[in-house]
Amino acid sequence: MGSNSTPPTPDSAQDDRLESWKEIAAYLRREVRTVQRWEKRESLPVHRHVHDKLGSVYAFKSELDAWWVSRRAEVENEDAAAADENGAEEIDSAEPELPEVAETPPTPEKPFVVSPKIPLKPKELVRHPVKSLRRPVGVPLGILLVIIAMAAYLIWPRLPFHTNVQGSRVMIAVLPFDNLSGDSEQEYLPDGLTEEMISQLGRLNPDSLGVIARQSSIQQKHSKKTLREIGKDLGVDYIVNGSVRLSKGDPGNPNDDRVRITANLSQVSSNSQIWSQSYDRMLSDVLDVQSEVAQAIAGEIRVKLTPQQRARLAVPRPVNPDAYRAYLKGRYYLNQRALDGLERGIGFFEQAAAIDPNYALASVGIADTYNLLGFYSGLPPKVAYPKAKEAAQKALALDSSLAEAHAALADVRLNYDYDWKGAEAGFRRAIELNPNYAVAHHWYGVMLAISGRSADAGVELKSALLLDPVSLAISCDMALQALYAREFDKSIEQSRKCLELDPAYHMGHAWLGRGYLEKKMYPEAIAEFKKAISLQPANLMALAFLGNAYARSGQPALARKVIRDLQTLSRRHYVAPALIAIVYAGLGENDR
Repeated sequence: MGSNSTPPTPDSAQDDRLESWKEIAAYLRREVRTVQRWEKRESLPVHRHVHDKLGSVYAFKSELDAWWVSRRAEVENEDAAAADENGAEEIDSAEPELPEVAETPPTPEKPFVVSPKIPLKPKELVRHPVKSLRRPVGVPLGILLVIIAMAAYLIWPRLPFHTNVQGSRVMIAVLPFDNLSGDSEQEYLPDGLTEEMISQLGRLNPDSLGVIARQSSIQQKHSKKTLREIGKDLGVDYIVNGSVRLSKGDPGNPNDDRVRITANLSQVSSNSQIWSQSYDRMLSDVLDVQSEVAQAIAGEIRVKLTPQQRARLAVPRPVNPDAYRAYLKGRYYLNQRALDGLERGIGFFEQAAAIDPNYALASVGIADTYNLLGFYSGLPPKVAYPKAKEAAQKALALDSSLAEAHAALADVRLNYDYDWKGAEAGFRRAIELNPNYAVAHHWYGVMLAISGRSADAGVELKSALLLDPVSLAISCDMALQALYAREFDKSIEQSRKCLELDPAYHMGHAWLGRGYLEKKMYPEAIAEFKKAISLQPANLMALAFLGNAYARSGQPALARKVIRDLQTLSRRHYVAPALIAIVYAGLGENDR
């Protein structure tokens, strides 16, 4: 537990309270002496009535649950060592027909699956190390295995330490920090700090800790749901939330600005806060705070860190306050994904890089923004992508461990250089460095889908969706995967699922239209493309496929009008020639 944790009061948590060693031991499915040993050696959260001469004890179920999640590995190792040294406990002679059962129940990754008919009472369980499991005399092996499976099947779901772990990893979400500055112009600061905290936690130990991506976390901003409801929606075990207050110092000295950050860690299963801490620092020391919070959270949920990971957290690079402020503003506009926002964001990233040329994340921001401007036709590819490549390469020269920089460079190789081998190597390196980086899984999945590797694409897109469960872009690109696999019914179904998340998402209607188009359901396809355009007039891809649908449905005059519209737009700003080609393909004019 953190130093600032406050256990539930007896009055408010009476149902959660266990008031004797026997009750505590029964709840944990262990012998009393084992639980007493845990209290002495493993910091089991047991409390005492100090006024009681008999030294009676009590514990709260929520604290025991949290303790088990954090200390399970250490406890099991200790018990195994103790068993080796002292020998196994023997089965009660009054019940010789029952098998010996391992002290540790089967893990949820590999459960026994049997349909039990006879319930077993808790007292019928015997604590035995797995390695000492012996077969009772006269019991056939097959019957023994069935009995063990029945016991495991019945007991495991009721154990207090059953957690919501995806695979073998603990899952955590960082909710948007609240802005307590009283100034809407400062909204970029808590949003930026939230994103940076997600990145910091994502790099801790990806093998044991999964971190929900920003896109899904930001959806919970100003949510009225309880932490337990949010945790269920996102599929996480822990939630980090908090607040940020910026205090302006001397107007002529930006280094005088101070920031107060409060961070809280809550466990979803018990719906309780287990750690909280506040930090008052200069804005220039804000990266120190992020590292301290990340280390504290790792300690609370018992995430083991390698010496290299600890070293990186222990020595965060100082940041120029002006450069950091400009960088956070750039991320704020980049995340809006609107063309005018991208143009504003690029200015802030360039400002941050000018103030601090060694600030690698500022270069990553430049690369990401130019990649999006090229992809969304905000700039001609020959202008946008070379600038993205230059910035990504500079970021890697400054810090080759940044997964974001590897992914940004891979995106250039995919969409501009057509170096698909190089792109794949870059995406795989980004995922290796940070398996929690949902963007790398997403973009790599799209690359695999359009190259015909549908099964591999599905793996990457599902990994991305696990980390970003309410991402509209990832959900819709799963429809893209099915489309390129020529599974048109599946693509239509997935597009509809995407639109259930947000009926106003224009790309959802565009992908649904493409599914209908391939099924030759032309009226339905035309209706969806028109809906996409009405929601986002700048979606020229939907306009191009509308022209294609007109052509294929026997309406060539309307198709040629779309071509003229695209050509007119191209006189004002860049329009990808491939969009006009899509309409000519529908008309069958392949040479054009």
